[in-house]
Amino acid sequence: MFSLTFDAPSGAFGDPSEYLMEGRSVDDLFFPMHVNYRYLAMQAVPTFSLQDVVVRPNVDCDLERFGWRLAAHFC
Repeated sequence: MFSLTFDAPSGAFGDPSEYLMEGRSVDDLFFPMHVNYRYLAMQAVPTFSLQDVVVRPNVDCDLERFGWRLAAHFC
């Protein structure tokens, strides 16, 4: 599981009209890393990402979501 932190808003990913990412997802951005781990026969767990961590931080909600993600895949 990748745990990624961005200051970009969540709308910056997956939207074809966005100039920088051109509709690509967070997983598209980290595709080379996914391939490396797949080569090592590691099993993928859905990526967890935080957005707007500087401009609009929501620490309590993010920690709660992270706890749910861990419980869903590792407990």
